[in-house]
Amino acid sequence: MSNTRLAWLALSKLPGIGGKRCMDLVEYFGSAPRVLDCSDRWEEVLGAATARKARSEGIDWSWAEKQLAHLERLGGHLLTPEDERYPYHLRQIHQLPPVLFVLGEIPSAMPCVALVGTRQATSYGVGMARRLAGDLARAGVCVVSGLARGIDGAAHQGALNAGGQSVAVLGCGADVVYPAEHAKLYRALQQNGAVVSEFPMGSSPEPGSFPRRNRIISGLSLGVVVVEAPARSGALLTTNYAAEQDREVFAVPGDVRRGQSAGCHALLRAGAKLVERRRRYSGGVGCLCCASGWAACAPCTRTRVSSARASGSRPLGWGRAACGCPVHSSWFGARRLAWSAAQTRTSRSGSPAARKTLCAQCVGCSCCGFLLYLITLYVFLTSLYFQAKKRLRRRAHAKKVYFA
Repeated sequence: MSNTRLAWLALSKLPGIGGKRCMDLVEYFGSAPRVLDCSDRWEEVLGAATARKARSEGIDWSWAEKQLAHLERLGGHLLTPEDERYPYHLRQIHQLPPVLFVLGEIPSAMPCVALVGTRQATSYGVGMARRLAGDLARAGVCVVSGLARGIDGAAHQGALNAGGQSVAVLGCGADVVYPAEHAKLYRALQQNGAVVSEFPMGSSPEPGSFPRRNRIISGLSLGVVVVEAPARSGALLTTNYAAEQDREVFAVPGDVRRGQSAGCHALLRAGAKLVERRRRYSGGVGCLCCASGWAACAPCTRTRVSSARASGSRPLGWGRAACGCPVHSSWFGARRLAWSAAQTRTSRSGSPAARKTLCAQCVGCSCCGFLLYLITLYVFLTSLYFQAKKRLRRRAHAKKVYFA
């Protein structure tokens, strides 16, 4: 067993030490084992009261060894922020989990999008979750959800049915199947994705654990799609975390005569991006445009390229150019969009509405970005040529008139 992983486990169990304080201690002392060796100096980072509380129960090495042995016996592995396989986007959030118990493999060569919603889902919500998850999976996007009843389960099932991968973030131990009716889905996720938890092995589901795990669902993802949620749904907590983590938020509208989608409608009024129907998304992060079946967008491509460089593999969707947008459909459409780009000075860093003007179906994708650059350069040079030619004609005409 790795001493470093055991040290991270023992450190995460100390009372009053959360993810932020764990990272502060490791950054100050250099490593997790070094933190435990310098327990008499914790006041320098935590303060006197918190340091005393953390030392009150002592360092439980035997508990850490049992936890790691049980996880490895089930075929899982432990991830810490020092591991290369620790999810990149999750590493960027404020309260990152110091340890992750993983059964399966978190896909590192593809972007992730979260699909969340109510447990008391209607047939409409379940159908939409499966369809959206299937579209995302077929486009090479990993679907993240919480394995709860209703929308979460439908999202996982839709991704797996489409031959994709999915990650379930649990509010209990990674070895605890909750709810029990998802036992078959739980096993399938380990074969085509992962089951992830920050809670120790054997931890039973508690009411306070589920809001806490929502930050991991949004932290793993580039965007969060709320498929169906009433006004006081726990799925809205995930969107709060997504906003704090600078993630895009999407919402699927529902029947206005019922309150089952009141939370989605509130999100849309607050500025969430509209998911109007299958294969149509109203602006927002490029990965959802990529998921709609067009082309690899810039954020997804950057994620795939960086992951592929680390793993030495070929990124998913690399080099795919058949996006079907007007840029690739007609030369006239390409010139029109190039003029639009030149007039509005739109770039990838612009607003979603401006990016949507460039390409109605392929918002900010890498292939369109490069092609638009070449077309804009061509149009600019052509305009310079005709302006120079026009000036020469005027000068020639003026000389002709003068000498006449």
